[in-house]
Amino acid sequence: MPFLAGTLGGILFQFIVTFGTWILADWLGVSAILALVAAAMTVSRRITKQTARDRVHSNAVWSVVVFVLNVLAFLFVGLQARTIILAHDAGELRSAMGFALLVLAVVVLVRIVWVMLYNRVAQPIYRRLGYGQDEVVSFGKRLVEDEPRA
Repeated sequence: MPFLAGTLGGILFQFIVTFGTWILADWLGVSAILALVAAAMTVSRRITKQTARDRVHSNAVWSVVVFVLNVLAFLFVGLQARTIILAHDAGELRSAMGFALLVLAVVVLVRIVWVMLYNRVAQPIYRRLGYGQDEVVSFGKRLVEDEPRA
């Protein structure tokens, strides 16, 4: 919406569209997450060029919203933790903690293997493109080097 560009109303309009899409999808009985993704893709295709200032303000507001929602989610989980722990006996609790540690170990190992595999696959491609023969090029390093310098 060009008339909302650069205003607080533009950011509020983003919230209204997001929440309205969620409510409409829920009312229609379809996936709210997929509806939000589709709405975001549609808006991004049809929106006029957004200024850098508007993007910074929008990202700042949405970052705060995501942070607050994460805090609330962990707060509510923490409030229920005592009830959940007291509802189980020692054997069940020990079994659940063992399973949780197993899942943690698998996730950490998969992450390490994924990053190492990515670097092994990306390295020959970067060398072929002439980005260096001896240095280990990582995805993050390429992103930093490609950033325009002010």
